Amino acid sequence: MFTRDDLLALTSETADPTVSVFVPVEREGMDASRTTIQLKNQVQEVERRLEQAGRAPADREAFLAPLHDLIERRALESLPAGGFVAYLTEEAQRGEWVPIALRPGHRIDDRVHVAPILPLFMESGRFLVLALQLDRVRLFEADRFAIHEIPAENLPSSIAEVMDRTEYQANVHFHGTGPTPTTGGPTTPKFHAAGRSPSDLEKAEIDRFLQRVAKAAASLLDARGLPLVLVADEQHEGDFRRHMKHRLFVEDAVAANPAGLDDDTLHARALERVGDRLSGNAERAIERLQTRRGQSPEQVLLVASDATSIGQAAREGRIEELLVDLDHPAMRDDASTSPRAALRGLEAAIAGVLQSGGRALVVEPGSLPDEAAAAALLRF
Repeated sequence: MFTRDDLLALTSETADPTVSVFVPVEREGMDASRTTIQLKNQVQEVERRLEQAGRAPADREAFLAPLHDLIERRALESLPAGGFVAYLTEEAQRGEWVPIALRPGHRIDDRVHVAPILPLFMESGRFLVLALQLDRVRLFEADRFAIHEIPAENLPSSIAEVMDRTEYQANVHFHGTGPTPTTGGPTTPKFHAAGRSPSDLEKAEIDRFLQRVAKAAASLLDARGLPLVLVADEQHEGDFRRHMKHRLFVEDAVAANPAGLDDDTLHARALERVGDRLSGNAERAIERLQTRRGQSPEQVLLVASDATSIGQAAREGRIEELLVDLDHPAMRDDASTSPRAALRGLEAAIAGVLQSGGRALVVEPGSLPDEAAAAALLRF
């Protein structure tokens, strides 16, 4: 999964040529073959353009070999719904599934094209749901309209993964019982704990499991920057909250056993907990922008196409909050409407703001004043 550090590195590295490819991933079993077809179409177009640029057939084949391999193996068809991103240079290749819908497309340039994956790092109405059971841990990504399960990277899959079985067994002894005068049959083992009762051992292991999940979840929130709603039964929900201290963790959890909830119910219950937080962020940000613009206009930068000023402010760590209209023509990779220098500048500015601890939010299309693509509220 891409992290904020990755974003900063991607926007600062150059290599000619650099190929960026984006395809939507259909849900498994529902037109999944379309993902392979769309990847094949993008690769064919990239190959055609490399040929026009004078690249020899053997060079083109070697350069695009990782993508041809994915096509031959139909490797993307088993991925969850979302998107697939590939970045290729002569020296390095990287392909990642991302939990956001992507439009099919590609770019050949001297650096990667990160605009399509920016929603991964910005507050954009999306949130995470952690469905926590002792025997199963699942992670979902959702917005107001849909929810889908995503790989639970670095999260323990269950308490069995966390338990130190060797240590546990060393503290459990057994002895044989039977047969007795009134019962026949073979000897059977009878277990007891050495030193601590079974209930004490169970509580300790559960607490260790919850600590591990909380630690992994906090790292996930640092990387993703999205709110997290917990769904767990009442007892484990309360214990988990003792260990989970993060600004993006939604304290008002769904106290219910996830095993008893289908995905639609899980989505509805989680959305109830986070809905106000999602809807209010962008609206309050626009209000702050209007207020700051009226009171201290020198602390507001508006950008329609030239991102030089915002890029400089981002490098200096002066941006407190950056509001971006991702549907603005300046944010699209379209030579007829968006000079590449402007798009590069905005991509780098967003990465710089996130790296310096500022906030970056996606706002409704057309909501920024003066038809701006981005607006920055400055710290100084």
